[in-house]
Amino acid sequence: MMLTALDSAKAQIETLEKIIRETSERLVSGVAFKYGKDSREYEMTGGVCKSDVYDGLRLRIRKATITRLKSSADSKAASTQTA
Repeated sequence: MMLTALDSAKAQIETLEKIIRETSERLVSGVAFKYGKDSREYEMTGGVCKSDVYDGLRLRIRKATITRLKSSADSKAASTQTA
């Protein structure tokens, strides 16, 4: 009985995740259509700007690393200023 409830819940979660993924893809496509693939709006919805594409995934990883390093440095600077 318990296993069936868990299986049912898992199936429902997977269905909802699929709906969210498809809706998100349509949203990004709509923003790309309206504002273009090189716009700030497109980037804000999760798209990678056309001008930023450099070997696809490598650029995303590099941007994420730079952002993480910058925020880490900013937080360290702020903590030393308050000390």
